[in-house]
Amino acid sequence: NPFVYTYGSEVVDIIKNNSLLIIPNRIKKNIIKDITMLDSFYNIKYTSFEEIEKKLYSYDGYAIKYLLDKYNYKYNVASVYLDNIRYIEDREYNNNKLDNLVKLRDELIDNKLISFNILDDYQYDNIIVYGYTYINNYRKNILKKLEDKYNIIYVDDDIKNKDNKIYEFNSIKDEIVFVAEQICSLISDGIEIENIKLIVEDSNYEKLINNIFSMFNLKTNIKNKTSLDVSLMGKFFLDNLEFDIEEVLLKIENSFDMNKQNNIDVYNKIINILNRYKDRSNIKELLLYEFRHTYLDSIDYDKEIEVVSIYDNVFKDSDYVFMLGFNQNQIPRINKDEGFLNDREKEILGLETSYDKNKIEKKSLVNKIKSINNLVISYKLHDSNGSYLISLLNDELGYDVIKDNDISYKYSNNYNRIKLAMFIDKFVKYGIHEEDLDKLYSSYSNIKYLTYDNTYSGVNKDRLVSFFDNKLLLSYTSLSNYYECGFKYYLTNVLKIVPYEKTYKSLIGDVFHYILSICFNDKFDFDKEYDKYLEEVDFELGEKEKFFFNKLKDDLLFIIDTIKEQYKNCSLNDTLYEKKIEIVSNIDDIEVTFMGIIDKLMYKKINDKEIVAIIDYKTGNPEISLNNVIYGLDMQLPIYLYLARNSGDFNNPIIVGFYLQRLLNTSILKDYKSNYLDLKKDKLKLSGYSIDNQDLLEEFDNSFNKSKVIKGMSTTSSGEFSHFAKVISRDNINKLVEIVEDNIKKAACDIRDAKFDINPKVIGNENKACKYCMFYDICYVSAKDYVKLEEKKSFMD
Repeated sequence: NPFVYTYGSEVVDIIKNNSLLIIPNRIKKNIIKDITMLDSFYNIKYTSFEEIEKKLYSYDGYAIKYLLDKYNYKYNVASVYLDNIRYIEDREYNNNKLDNLVKLRDELIDNKLISFNILDDYQYDNIIVYGYTYINNYRKNILKKLEDKYNIIYVDDDIKNKDNKIYEFNSIKDEIVFVAEQICSLISDGIEIENIKLIVEDSNYEKLINNIFSMFNLKTNIKNKTSLDVSLMGKFFLDNLEFDIEEVLLKIENSFDMNKQNNIDVYNKIINILNRYKDRSNIKELLLYEFRHTYLDSIDYDKEIEVVSIYDNVFKDSDYVFMLGFNQNQIPRINKDEGFLNDREKEILGLETSYDKNKIEKKSLVNKIKSINNLVISYKLHDSNGSYLISLLNDELGYDVIKDNDISYKYSNNYNRIKLAMFIDKFVKYGIHEEDLDKLYSSYSNIKYLTYDNTYSGVNKDRLVSFFDNKLLLSYTSLSNYYECGFKYYLTNVLKIVPYEKTYKSLIGDVFHYILSICFNDKFDFDKEYDKYLEEVDFELGEKEKFFFNKLKDDLLFIIDTIKEQYKNCSLNDTLYEKKIEIVSNIDDIEVTFMGIIDKLMYKKINDKEIVAIIDYKTGNPEISLNNVIYGLDMQLPIYLYLARNSGDFNNPIIVGFYLQRLLNTSILKDYKSNYLDLKKDKLKLSGYSIDNQDLLEEFDNSFNKSKVIKGMSTTSSGEFSHFAKVISRDNINKLVEIVEDNIKKAACDIRDAKFDINPKVIGNENKACKYCMFYDICYVSAKDYVKLEEKKSFMD
């Protein structure tokens, strides 16, 4: 027998000098800690089956890229093929799938994209295998090849056969509360947090555990997983992939504080992914997949309860272990014949079938459960997803099931108040008098039942500044959010509780903006660029959307032709497209960056001055009135003024006009004096404000007397601007820039001071904040919260 079976709950009981210890990665840290605490010095090397398997068979990103390029596989399909090649030998199987894998294996070997290796000569006397729930056939074969050279010691679980109990609960919440109270009791008795473990195999428990445990001042190591693609640095990298990768990395180093450890950690993860690809051409899909499946390291704190899996794990006799969710189909997990390799193919390869796995896991888990010294098992009958039964493992364990378990209400005032409110609800609405209602009501009669105060209670200012890292990024959108309602800004721009999602509507705007930023270049190919953009965008279009986007091509071509006609009336011969402008200032000890993108800046140098016109494309229908700028509202056009004046691209610029160009105006009124195309062209005229100096304005629009470019622009027979022309003086343009600057400073200071009250602004009869706000059901806004502002007839009032 190549295996020497030794029983003992602690691996250190049988540790031998000059040994290779094969243990699961998840327990390596604890095992190393235990061994280093021994008095004797041992020559030990640590590894895992996972690491051994990577040495025996390996592939990198080039292998995946090869399959994507040659066979047009998706990333996950290529990974499945590559993962299963490890089981294939160089022989004929008389099975189509397996024989195709053999061919693919040989092809990848010939191209040096995968490698099969032999194990290193470890130069150890013993190999000790410990901590695995069971050893599968593939791993047994690895050990079998080593049995002639090494003394292999397999450390099995120490079966204790204690008479444990299983606790039944009507709901998942009651089950978690029971466990929380049991943990509080252990802590009161002096048990250290590090000796308390939770076994959780059902992910539905994780969020509830953290929510309920927080009411008992208990913390766990359950963390929200953040993938690399949604981190600020990861998103920045992916958004700039049109540039050379080395250039993007340099941009990251210049844009992020690389003295911060968390930025260094994220940067290193990006570098580790890139290092898999020496040929970095056409790897965008690979990088997107890898970024989405690479997670940022979470921060571990002291005094956390460790949530673990029962699989490939060990527990000390001094550990107090709670196994939650002891339900059918969860413990043990059910293996089905539905993977890439079916059961028949697994038999051919000498691997366990799904039936074999279920049988082995069941037996192994029974032994694992019986090896835990201090164990509390619980299960639920119901949760929000349905009803459940106790695990079939109890047929083997034979433990008594304890029903009607009571909550003591000894450890959490917060939980007790919430529970009392639930009991009162039942009594008031349905006449159900819960047994614990009177007991809780006598202790918490002042819970203010059916009252609610939606007032923003504030956050710590210093923690907020630390969260911002003394840096604040503002834009037109975030500034609008803040001035519309401070709480709206807090939820959107601080907590970021709604992730950005690409929509069909936003995609239309993106396509139009992209094409209009390049369409006036030489050798521009409209069909090629339009189709290429839609092909590369990470957004799946249905047949209806594809039909509509084909129709939009005609509209976009008409827009381009119309803009070219408008250019004939303009002598401003230089243009900047999609100009990103960042203005950095120090406000109240915070570095404030105001960022914006202007779609088009047309300019011309005359003597020592530069004449500039600002144009921004809109697929929607935003407000162009300047009346509410003093309140920080409707500031889009004035913000473009502020950005252009402070961009550094122009020396003492004279702004001759600032406009929006509405691209999708579908509602055209019938006018029998005009034809349809003329009406469409009229809709594409610029909406905004022009300088009141006709000589300067003529540089931008020589047709201003009866303008073909600017909506409403014309002059009277006496040469004065008509009543409908929106004109503005240079002094008032300067005043607008000052107002915007003051609004930015005021918002930055208020944000620095954590002023995020629920204060939606109402001007006249128009609610500027709540109409389209997605947080209406969160803030519970009431009449007392509205801030009513005086209607202004001019921003100069």
